[in-house]
Amino acid sequence: MQPTAPRRLARRPRYHWRVRRRPLRLRLAGLALALAGAAAAPAAPARADDPAFAAARKAYERYLERPSLWLRHRGRQRLAETGDARALEILTRSYARPEEPKEVVRALLVDLVARHFDAPAHLPALADWRRKHAKARDAWLWTQALEIEGRHGRVEEAVAVVVRAGDPWLRAAALCALARLEAPEGLEAARAALPDATAAEPGRTLLLEAAAEVLSAHTARRQDPRFEALALALVERLGEATTTPRARLGVVRRLRRALNRDEWRPDPAVWREWIAGRPPPPAEPAVGPPTFFGLPASGRRIAFVIDLSDSMLTPLTHEEVEDLKKVPVPPRRRPVVTGGDAPDARPGGPAPAPAAPPDLPWEEIRTRFDAARAFLRLALERLEPEEEFVVIGFGTRAEALGSTPGLRRATPAAVARAIAEVLAIEPGPRKPDRPHGTLWGYTNLHGGLLRALELAGARPARADAYVAPDVLEGGCDTVFLLSDGVPSWDDHAEWDVREAGDVAGDPESRSVARDAERVHWYGPYAVQSWLIEDIRRANLFVRAEVHAVGFGEADPRLLQRLAYDGLGRALILGGGSGR
Repeated sequence: MQPTAPRRLARRPRYHWRVRRRPLRLRLAGLALALAGAAAAPAAPARADDPAFAAARKAYERYLERPSLWLRHRGRQRLAETGDARALEILTRSYARPEEPKEVVRALLVDLVARHFDAPAHLPALADWRRKHAKARDAWLWTQALEIEGRHGRVEEAVAVVVRAGDPWLRAAALCALARLEAPEGLEAARAALPDATAAEPGRTLLLEAAAEVLSAHTARRQDPRFEALALALVERLGEATTTPRARLGVVRRLRRALNRDEWRPDPAVWREWIAGRPPPPAEPAVGPPTFFGLPASGRRIAFVIDLSDSMLTPLTHEEVEDLKKVPVPPRRRPVVTGGDAPDARPGGPAPAPAAPPDLPWEEIRTRFDAARAFLRLALERLEPEEEFVVIGFGTRAEALGSTPGLRRATPAAVARAIAEVLAIEPGPRKPDRPHGTLWGYTNLHGGLLRALELAGARPARADAYVAPDVLEGGCDTVFLLSDGVPSWDDHAEWDVREAGDVAGDPESRSVARDAERVHWYGPYAVQSWLIEDIRRANLFVRAEVHAVGFGEADPRLLQRLAYDGLGRALILGGGSGR
């Protein structure tokens, strides 16, 4: 589906939950174009008598009166697709006065503008827009606007924001734009922006991690002296006493990608050897990292985000069972001796070869849900008490389990409570459109990831969590996502009248109810392209490592994209068919 071209979709049925859209098969090329802004319409001249713009504006004004966020978004989308400068003016004014949910509407407006006004003629308006909104919460606007400006020959705009004194959130946003642009000027700007040892937090961590992000975007320039200078400057910061454990973690993760290293080596001397092209001293054996389905985490504050949609009760295929039996399950890990949250306590080299997997009760693992519970239990039981964890489930709703409302130390008692709660989840009755029974309903994957990325330690964050210092300091640093399907729901569902051409139906069973007049519209984040972009926003500064496990109808391309953006890995069991 191409959500940016509703004229094409109008000739095909559009489903909603009782409304679902046609199957979400995002082609790789189409996804890349949408996210890069390449699908943007060229700038259209502003003509007072333009009937196309007049019709789009009329539709936009009509849609704004609707209860459904999806329909209001549809109206804004239709206006944006004109590419008209007057449409840009209307949308940017709306950013200053968004309706509820305000944070969501602002984020959607930024993404809409980035898709449809990526053209030289709009650069002055985009620059004016971001300058009028210069608070920390506007960092996503600055990232997107500066990326567009740089793509059209104004890289110096982002460089100027980076090197001047000012709000560290906006300076870090400019560095993120330079990383996305892969502009060589970003290497020098990032080095100039590196804070000294006395800089205040959270600005110091923000700038260190954003500079490392720039470095990791330039893997093709490893021989460039500017690449080496920035890499060495970052390594120097690793050794400074005032560098927080969180910053060390973020910098080392990006050094690994920049220099294509799999090993976890936080020692600055090791990185100096690698940068110089020399082999470092061998690593001493160390305890292996936390894992889930064999995927290793480099962090110590871990969110397990588990799909509990009704389709998780589907029986496993033979191919999925065989893949599950191949998943390496490490033995219980030795105690960490260095303690604390410092990444120095992480493994110093390759993990020891895993022992043979314990005998799982395969005769009891019949469904996707059974497999999820069995492997989640293994992962939880192998956490160390110094580590923290939270278990988040998502179906129609997305929420942390009662035993882990926020991050909790992985003490034996806390782990036992979480496992008991997971094991106590019982499937509901079977229905004609749910032949295997019911769990939590649809697939609100976006909500599940947001619950993880918005955590501020033991509690959820306030509004604008992606720029909240307590999330930056105490939020999760690793996310393990497990899902068996494409998104079919989000947090913003609302009852509203069905539009002409829309087909009501059930997004899980794909049944159709053609006589429905009022339908339960999902919100924009049931569409993969909007979901991916918003998770990029939510993780802009949290910088959690994201690993993804998929089977069943899970779309491998979606999970691979989420994992790539989160510096993690994706594991697809049974081939992964998508929809």
